Amino acid sequence: MHDVNGAMHYGALYIRVSTDKQEELSPDAQRRLLLDYASSHNIFISPDLIFTENGISGRKADKRPEFQRMISLAKTDDPPFDVILVWK
Repeated sequence: MHDVNGAMHYGALYIRVSTDKQEELSPDAQRRLLLDYASSHNIFISPDLIFTENGISGRKADKRPEFQRMISLAKTDDPPFDVILVWK
């Protein structure tokens, strides 16, 4: 995530835990691991750019309001982030 001159990137986190996946990491664990990754890769994550879906089942994006909000921001003329980090 570094460019050739090591510039800072701005990122967003998307955290999701399905209702039917017992083995998934908790939202807090995902957040911690993703923030650690961001820190070690020169990616700044603003707290207001952490999007969390709890207990969302199904594969369709239209059932995920936080995902939709994040993608809407990404599509703006001047998006507040240039990278999205997800656990999986």
